[in-house]
This record gives sequence, structure tokens and C-alpha cells, in this order.
Amino acid sequence: MSEVRDLTSKQEYQFSFPQKWPDGSEFSVYSSPDAEKMIIQHSSGSHIEFKRDGSVFLKAVGDLHVNTSVNTSESNNERQESDTTTLVFDGDLNLNVSGDFGVSCKRFDVEVKNSANFVSAQDFRVKGNNVAVTSTETLSLEPEKSLYIDTKEVRERVVSHRTEMGTLEGGAKGGLMINRVMGNSIIENMDPKGGITIKSAGYLNLICGAERVDITGDPAAISPNYIPSLQARATYTHIIGPNPGPQGRGAPGSAFFKIGPGGVTSVIEGPVTNTINGVFTESITGNYTQNVTGSRFRNVTGIESVDIKGVYRRTAKLIFLN
Repeated sequence: MSEVRDLTSKQEYQFSFPQKWPDGSEFSVYSSPDAEKMIIQHSSGSHIEFKRDGSVFLKAVGDLHVNTSVNTSESNNERQESDTTTLVFDGDLNLNVSGDFGVSCKRFDVEVKNSANFVSAQDFRVKGNNVAVTSTETLSLEPEKSLYIDTKEVRERVVSHRTEMGTLEGGAKGGLMINRVMGNSIIENMDPKGGITIKSAGYLNLICGAERVDITGDPAAISPNYIPSLQARATYTHIIGPNPGPQGRGAPGSAFFKIGPGGVTSVIEGPVTNTINGVFTESITGNYTQNVTGSRFRNVTGIESVDIKGVYRRTAKLIFLN
């Protein structure tokens, strides 16, 4: 609130019209040049004061009630609603309330031409049937402790999405991210030229409590209704098709494994069936040992040629040659 000097010393007697009553009531007009003011005061101390620059000071010792009429008026035999009450402030306006501040209305619209700030020392709640927050540039949620979302459905439509856990805190050793789903979880990329990468600088665990199906090189995967579980053939099924994609780097329908130098250990507790439709080439550098507990049968429908550069030794209890 601006302070306006009364310039009481400039009041001239002939321009002063004070009206004061013993109970403290006052209705005074001072019209001295450059020192004009008017005071309307109640015996309680509540008063209205008009300053020389046009400022109006209103003080209510008790409660202040402002009530505008909602009555209609008769005009040319027609009923007209009363005008809307409008408060216009060409300068700044500050509302300082020591107690509670409540607003109850049918509709509440706020238009801010510059910036708006809402600061609450304690809780801040927004509740509504449908709540929409729209930003033409940036929207930031920055709770210092935690962010909790409890809803029945979450839908997102974004162009780019990046999540960082534990990387922005000074001296942090890492964060924790857990996605727990009771139902189905799908990560789907519908761009044939795009990709999905799961990268771990440390350990990577893929755990499946039931069947697992891996499909590679199937052009039907572009369909949004593609169901890979229908191609399951065993507890673990891996099918490689001939589709190289728009940016293929290998032979269509092929697989390549490079392991070493630690070696490979396979423990298979059950029958093994290998069906190879094509040329089979096996190159072994080093000793090759094969232990068979039981019978071994090998059927060759064509020519079998064995070229041994070193010693060939075969030991058997009986040898049958036909």
C-alpha cells in the first residue's frame, strides 16, 4: 500500500470543514490546495479516507462484507439481469491475509499475461473431475523427496523419452528402477528401421518362469497383432527366419556365435535331435574327445571320406566289416 503524506501543515482554515462527534464519528472535508482529503469515520474506528492524489484508504476494524445485488430490473416490460461486478486495478494489487482465504464460486478463471507463481509452505492440492495441464514449451515436476502416482491407467504419447536413475545426484553410487507388472508387459517398436537395445555395463539377467519364444527374421512381426507365443515348440523356442530387414548386415536366415576363450560347456539331460538341411562344416583346432555311454549309430546315405594326416587308431572288442 502506498503511503500518501497528508500535508496537514498546509491546511487552511477557510478550506477546512471538519465535522466530528463526541463518540468519535467524523465526516470532514479538507480542500486546501495541494492538501485535499476527505474522511468518513465511524465511532468504532472504521473509516474511509480519500487522499489528495485520488487514493482511497479503507479500514474495517471488524469484518468487511461486500455484497452486490443479484436482483433483476424491469425495462419495457422485460426482465433484465443485473450487470456483472467488475474490479479494475490499473496498478499492482496485493492481498495480505493473516488467516484463511477462501473463494467459493460457480466458475473460476484466471488469466495471467506474464508469469504466475504458487508457493505453499505446506501441502498444495489440486482436485477436479478432469484436470489438464498444458505447456507450450517445458513442464517440470521436481519433488525433492518423492513422486507418487496412483491411477488406474497411464497413457503417454511422446516423441523422445529418456529416464535417468541415480546419475544426477552428486556422489551417488547408482539408483534403482523396478517395473513390477501383474499381467502382461509389452515393449513394442513399430518402426522397421528402428530397434530396441538393452545395454548393461555390468550384469544382465533374463529370467522366464514359463515358456520363452525368440523370433528373429520374421517379416510378419511388423503387424500390431503379431502373437509370438503361438509359435512355441518347446519350453525354449528360437526361430530364425530369412528376413534381413531394411538394413541387414548378415546372410538372411543365418546365425553366428563367437565364444571364447573360456570355452563352452553344454549339459543336456535328455534327447538331442539335430536336423541340418544343407552343408555341415565343422573345424576343430585342438584335441577332440567324444565319450558315448551307450550305443552310437551313424547313417550315411552318400559317400563318406575320411582323410587323416596322422595316426588312425581304433580299439574295439569286436569289429564287423561288411
